[in-house]
Amino acid sequence: MKVLVTGSTGLVGTQLCDFLTQTGHEVIRLVRRKPRNESEVRWSVSRGIIDKDALDALKIDAVVHLAGENIVGPWVGTKKERIRNSRVEGTALLARTLTELQNPPHTFISASAIGYYGNRGDEVLTETSAPGCQVDRQSRKRPFFLLDPHWGADFLSEICLEWERATEPALNAGIRVVNLRIGVVLSHKGGALAKMLPAFRLGVAGPLGSGNQYMSWIDIDDLVGIIRYALENQDLAGPVNAVAPNPITNKEFTRKLSRRAFLIPGMGSLANFIPAPAPGIKLLFGEMGNALLLSSTRVEPVRLIESGYRFVYPELDKSLKHLLE
Repeated sequence: MKVLVTGSTGLVGTQLCDFLTQTGHEVIRLVRRKPRNESEVRWSVSRGIIDKDALDALKIDAVVHLAGENIVGPWVGTKKERIRNSRVEGTALLARTLTELQNPPHTFISASAIGYYGNRGDEVLTETSAPGCQVDRQSRKRPFFLLDPHWGADFLSEICLEWERATEPALNAGIRVVNLRIGVVLSHKGGALAKMLPAFRLGVAGPLGSGNQYMSWIDIDDLVGIIRYALENQDLAGPVNAVAPNPITNKEFTRKLSRRAFLIPGMGSLANFIPAPAPGIKLLFGEMGNALLLSSTRVEPVRLIESGYRFVYPELDKSLKHLLE
C-alpha cells in the first residue's frame, strides 16, 4: 500500500513511518520544506497549497494525517490560533485536495483527540458520547477561572469538533474516513511520559491536583498498531477512540509510574508523595494546565474492541514495563 503521511517527523509519525516501511508499505511524506526526493510532496497550510500534480502522479492508496501544532505550552499570544489553524485549516485543505485528485485514495485516517469529550469527571465516554463543548453549555455557570473545572476544556473540545468536521469533504466524496480520537500517548522517546520521567526518577513528583481525574492513555506501539489496523480494516470508519481499554486516575498513574521509575529499587511507592495543588497548576500553566493536566476524561475504545482489535498493552503496568525496562 502507498501511504501519504503528514506529521511524519513527530513522535507518532516517526515510529509509524518506520513501521510501515518495515512491513512492506511505501511511505510518501507531506512536508513543508522543499522535497528532497520523490517520496516527499510539499504543502503549506498558511498559503493553502498542496502539490496536487505530484500527489496525482504518485497514485496514493491511503492518507494518515497527524500534523498539528503542539498544544503543550502557554496558550498566550497567537498560540490558540496556531493550534486551531494547524488542525482545522490543515485538515480542510488536505480533505478538499483529496477530492480533487484524479486518483483519490480509498482511506483517509485523520488524527483527533480525546479532548473532544472535555472535562467529564468519571462518566464513561464512548464514540457516541456528545462533545464536551455541547454538554450542559446553557446551564453551566462560569465562576472565576481558578474555581472553574471546565476552564480550557471547551477550547479543546471545540477544536476537536471542528477538526473532525473538516474531513467531511473527503467523506462526501466516498473516501473512507477514520477520525482517531487519540489519548495520552506513552513513549520513552518523547511526549508526556518523557517529560515526567526525570522528576519521577528523583522521587519529587506526585498527583496533580486531587489526582482523581481520569487519564485515558495509549502505548505508542498500540497506537501505531491501531493506525495500521485502520488502514487495513475497511469496515472501520468514523470516530474511533485510540485509547487503552483501562483508563486510570492520575493518582493511580503517578503511583504506578513512581514504582517503575524511581532510582532506588523497591522504594518507588514511598517516593510518590509530593502533590501539585490545582490552584498552583492553574496559576503556573493557565488555561493549558487546567485543560490538559486537571481535566478528567474516562474514555473506552468500544469501536476497536467490537471490531476485533487486540491490544498489545491493555494494562498500564505492562506498558510501563515495556517502555522503561
